[in-house]
Amino acid sequence: MTQRGLQPHGFTAEAHRRAGHVGTLASDLTVFPLEGATRRRWYLMMAAALLLTVTGVVSTTVLLVSGVGVWGLNNTVVWGNDIVGTIWWIGIAHAATILSAVLLLIGKEWRTSLNRYGEAMALYATICSAIFPILHLGRPDYFYWLLPYASTLEVWPQFRSPLQWDVFSYLFYFLYVLVFGYVGMIPDLALLRNRARRRWHAVVYGVLALGWRGSARQWAVWRRVYRSLAILAIPAVFVHTGGAYLFSSSVLPDWHSSILPAFVMFGGIFSGFALLAIITVVLRQAFDLGHYLTGLHLDYLGRGMMLFGALLLYAHGVKEFHAFYGGDPAPLGALAERVAGPYALHYWGALAVCLGAVAALAFPAVRCRPLPLAAVSAAVVAAMWVERYVLVVAGQSHGFLPARWATYSPTVWDWTLLAGTVGLFLLLFLVFMRVLPVLSVTEVQHSLHESREH
Repeated sequence: MTQRGLQPHGFTAEAHRRAGHVGTLASDLTVFPLEGATRRRWYLMMAAALLLTVTGVVSTTVLLVSGVGVWGLNNTVVWGNDIVGTIWWIGIAHAATILSAVLLLIGKEWRTSLNRYGEAMALYATICSAIFPILHLGRPDYFYWLLPYASTLEVWPQFRSPLQWDVFSYLFYFLYVLVFGYVGMIPDLALLRNRARRRWHAVVYGVLALGWRGSARQWAVWRRVYRSLAILAIPAVFVHTGGAYLFSSSVLPDWHSSILPAFVMFGGIFSGFALLAIITVVLRQAFDLGHYLTGLHLDYLGRGMMLFGALLLYAHGVKEFHAFYGGDPAPLGALAERVAGPYALHYWGALAVCLGAVAALAFPAVRCRPLPLAAVSAAVVAAMWVERYVLVVAGQSHGFLPARWATYSPTVWDWTLLAGTVGLFLLLFLVFMRVLPVLSVTEVQHSLHESREH
């Protein structure tokens, strides 16, 4: 669907006019505008990000000095906010990977406005996700013991341990996101090299550009490599289901279910599309990129949220039906704990937000307008964290032995560490906006020229 006032590929007429002047388009997208109100907004966001990051650093320092006892964990609930944050962040990362890679493979040109900062979002969310399990080890200084390095002490990792599944799956996904994003950025790095005003800028961008000159042969090789890496997104995204299989492989009644990997993956992509929509609205409204991030992009992001939200609700229903229809007392008790126990408010609140979001996104007036879409997306991101909280915490609270039933209450250090990862994500993203093109200049320019020819 092409909306009123938009040209093919979702760009405005002003964007097409600027595409006729290579210098104008490059200036718009390679050097992020920091003038007047835009400068103030960027610095305010950076100040907030630094404050949150410092909060996380203080929390981590207290944790390293005093141990994991500062968290609200107990003998029953041994995974708390830390593992909740891990699952939440890595799920967010997968949405951008799917959007960029799959749309590249099927040839949807409107992805060119979203893929660059979407891939950056995936990389930074993966980094934030990896912080929690490393700190949860209790002795993070021995993290390298989990890696298959050439150990002279012959202390090898236990590859049958689910902990090792996380190490290799997260490492593979991090390297994939890093390489996929970097390869897609090579032509833009060459553009930055050519436009650099300082010698050391030209040297740094030149080294990263790997000698790119834009020859026909280089473009052909680049397209083949880029598409080949996009194909790898399919197994890479299933990293998230690998983490969910870790839960399914346990015998806890609330986790021992074959639908759990799909349930976790759909929820992660749902929240990832929501965060991507929030970032899109902020870039469009606060940083004057409305010519390149239009209502069409908001519409498609809203449709993606609606799709994966509906799939999440379906998986949610199947999961609860299995517990009810199976008739096993332990899963029935765990289900009762969720719907009517100490976590009932979290359970019903998250479910109501997901239902309301899917229903609201069915209306174009919500999907295509920045503020309503951002409001719904923010509610979805928060609700999916709560849903992960119920999954992780309630699943441990009500096991087979009544004597071991217990509840979990996060401490201030649980919350400050979570806030620290949010600040770190914002900090990395804001720095990215200043040193690299937030949109793919060469791909946007190609899409604009292609649409003008048609």
